[in-house]
Amino acid sequence: MLLHVAALPGPGPVGTVGAPARALVEWLALGRQSLWNILPLNPTGGDGCPYASYSAFAGNPVLIDLSDLAPYCGANPKVAPGGGNPRRVEWPRAIETAHRTLSAAFESFSLHRKNDPDFARFCAVESGWLDDFALFCALRDYHETPAWHRWPAEFRDRLPEALSAFGTEHGNALLKHRFVQWVFFSQWRTTRRLANGRGVSVIGDMPIFVSLDSADVWAHQRLFLLADHAPKAVAGVPPDYFAPKGQLWGNPLYDWEAMAKDGFAWWRRRFEAAFKLYDVVRIDHFRGFESYWEVPAGAPDATGGRWVKAPGDALFNALRAHFGALPVIAEDLGIITDEVHKLRERHGFPGMKVLQFAFGGGPGHPFLPHNYPSDNFVVFTGTHDNDTTAGWLASIPEHERRFVHEYLNAPWTSDTVWEIIRLAYESPARFAVVPFQDVIGAGSEARYNSPGVVSERNWSWRAREEELAPEAAQRLAALAEQHGRTARS
Repeated sequence: MLLHVAALPGPGPVGTVGAPARALVEWLALGRQSLWNILPLNPTGGDGCPYASYSAFAGNPVLIDLSDLAPYCGANPKVAPGGGNPRRVEWPRAIETAHRTLSAAFESFSLHRKNDPDFARFCAVESGWLDDFALFCALRDYHETPAWHRWPAEFRDRLPEALSAFGTEHGNALLKHRFVQWVFFSQWRTTRRLANGRGVSVIGDMPIFVSLDSADVWAHQRLFLLADHAPKAVAGVPPDYFAPKGQLWGNPLYDWEAMAKDGFAWWRRRFEAAFKLYDVVRIDHFRGFESYWEVPAGAPDATGGRWVKAPGDALFNALRAHFGALPVIAEDLGIITDEVHKLRERHGFPGMKVLQFAFGGGPGHPFLPHNYPSDNFVVFTGTHDNDTTAGWLASIPEHERRFVHEYLNAPWTSDTVWEIIRLAYESPARFAVVPFQDVIGAGSEARYNSPGVVSERNWSWRAREEELAPEAAQRLAALAEQHGRTARS
C-alpha cells in the first residue's frame, strides 16, 4: 500500500505519525498487507513537497501528532480544532499549528522534563547530524532565511568561534529543535514497532539529492560541487514522458571524489539514519548513481544538460561492507541504460515496473508481467507521480484501453481498477505496491503529484477516515491470500 503519512485522515490539518498512522497500520493488518510504502519523512517547505527538504536526516515536525505530547512535556498543549477541507492538507495552517503547539510543549518540557534520560540519550546518539541541524535551524530563524550562503561570512563559512558563541547565546533555541526531533522520532518509533508487530514492513523513500538551502550542504560544503557557495551545476533529468523540457531540480551535485576519500562516510551515515526510519529504502532516481544529468547553473530548463558518470559500484560496495545486505529498492524508471540495469543487478536490488506504463507499446513492453526477466522487481499499479489508475484509464487512447481490456481478459466495468490491482498481485514480481487511491477507485482529482507542474494540488490530497473501511481491507486480504502475498508468506 502506497500512502504517505501526510495524506492520512485525522482531526488536524495534516496526517501524522501518531494515532492516524497507527490506525492505518491496523487497517493494513486487517487487509493482510505486508508492506506500507511512504514518501520521505524529512522536513518540508511550505508546499509540503517531501523531495525538497532542509535536512536528509531530520523528521518533519508538521507530521508530529500534536494531540499526544504529554509523554514528552508533561501536558498536552491546547490544539486548535480541525475544520477545513478533510480532502486536502492545509500546509500553511499545518505548519503554523505545529510551530505554535510545539513551542508551547517545549516550554512545558523546559519546566518539567528537561533532564529526561531518554531525551539525553537521543541527543547523544544522534549528535552526528542533530547538532548541525539544530544550529542550522536556529541560525535560519535568527537570520530569517534558510539561504545559508547569504548569512554573514562567519556563519556561512562555519567559523568555530562564531558558531560556539552563537550556540551559547541561543542555547535554548538549539535545545528546542533537539526536543522537536526527539518527539518526532519517539512517536514514529512507536508506530513502526506496531507495524512490524502486525507483520507490516515500512518502505521509505530516499531522494538521491539534497537541497542547497539545507543543513546537509551548509555543514558539509566540501562534499558538494560549489563555487563561492553556489552550485557549479545543478541536478535534473532530461525530457521524458512527464516533462518535454526535462525537470530542472536545481539541487547541488555531489563532489564524488571528495566523498570517496573518506570511504563515503556521509552516505554511510545517511543510510544508517534511513534504516532507523524504514525497513526497506526505495532509492529515488537510482540511475543517478550510475550517471547523473548535469545542468549548467542558471539554465532556464533541463534540456541543455549532459550525462556524467557516478561511482555507483564503489559507493554500494562501501555500504555493503559496512551494513552487509542492503534492503534497497531501486527506482529505475525513465531513461535507463544497460549500465544502470547492470549496476542494479550486480548489487541485487529489486527494480521497478509500473503497470500504467505497460500498455502503450504492445505485448512486448517490458513492464507487462509476462515479460519480467525475473522476480527481482517491485510492481506498482502507479506511483505518487502518476495519475490514479482510474484517471489514467479515462485518459488513454481507445486502442490502448482496448489492449488493457484484452490483456486482463475481464469485462470492461467500473471494477477494472481492481482487475489491474489483481494483475499486480498475481505478477511474478517479488513485491506488489498499490496506491491507496486505486483501492478506493479515486479519479484524477486524487492525483498526489504532477511532476514538473507547479500546483497547489500537489502533495495535498488526503484520504478520509471512512475510506479505511473493513470491506476494502477484506478484499485486499483475499487478493493477498490468493496470490501468496500475506505477511506470513
